[in-house]
Amino acid sequence: MSDGVRIIIAMPVYDDWDSAATLCGHLEGALARRAERISIVLVDDGSTTPAPQPWPASGAERAIDVSVLELTRNLGHQRAIAVGLAYIDEHVPADAVVVMDADGEDRAEDVPRLLDALHRTGFARIVFAQRRRRVEGLTFRLGYMTYRALHRVLTGVGVQVGNFSVIPARYVRHLAVSTETWAHYAAAVYAARLPVQLVPADRGRRIAGQSHMNYSTLVAHGLGALSVFRHRVAGRLLIGTAALVATLALALGGAIALRYAHGTPPSAAMVALFALIVADIGLTGFGIAFAVFAEREALGFVPSRDYRLFVRGCKRVNEPGRVPVPGR
Repeated sequence: MSDGVRIIIAMPVYDDWDSAATLCGHLEGALARRAERISIVLVDDGSTTPAPQPWPASGAERAIDVSVLELTRNLGHQRAIAVGLAYIDEHVPADAVVVMDADGEDRAEDVPRLLDALHRTGFARIVFAQRRRRVEGLTFRLGYMTYRALHRVLTGVGVQVGNFSVIPARYVRHLAVSTETWAHYAAAVYAARLPVQLVPADRGRRIAGQSHMNYSTLVAHGLGALSVFRHRVAGRLLIGTAALVATLALALGGAIALRYAHGTPPSAAMVALFALIVADIGLTGFGIAFAVFAEREALGFVPSRDYRLFVRGCKRVNEPGRVPVPGR
């Protein structure tokens, strides 16, 4: 069933070459008995240190071709994924693309399970690893639970997945032309209502080095996901603002009626101040929502059209040679 099927594994890397090389070796071992033709594309997200030369040999029976797609600057892992998908869509024939992190937290042994699920769907769904167990500390987990609750309230969509997934070719093109992919890959999938299959998987541990993520970058990452749903968020905030304005207006009316009932009319200054606060809240909420919805006409960054701005070239690291980017 898998004969002739070509799978590309795309992984963004920023200076984390030791982890990436070790993970490539683990993938060779995990995928050695599979019939698919498998290659790895490491998206070098503007690393300050070059990929090791020569590339470390894993000693596995079945070596997997490894290429490095060099970006001209650091974009962040979400945008690196978008550029990688756009490049693969245009230049690398594939039946499906696996997206995973290169630090080992997405485990090599789970890739065959995702591929098996992909085959069971007939290549009709994007298969995501659904997180069952996390290894982070208590503070991170509490913050993550808060973010999940906020995301559900503001967007109506629950957070269950990260980047780790396998995308059928038909949806790679869809994501390559989506402006939302530039902000957040997984959120773009859900915002587009593409069909999804979940496969439970535990999160692994980092292979080497320290994570480049901190609380500031994690907050920015979460805001990037929310920005993909900005029209839903704006609509819900507008409804919430309208409800708040109505509640405040009723409270103002009730307070005035109560004061009159006791024979002490409220001062004009107090009524004017309260009315000004209500109007300010209402106008601010409406203005923000209007700006967000007006922005729908803007096309923005389209990865398949604009990715060449950030690509220097693609080179094989386990054999000599460089593949230039057409048009550069």
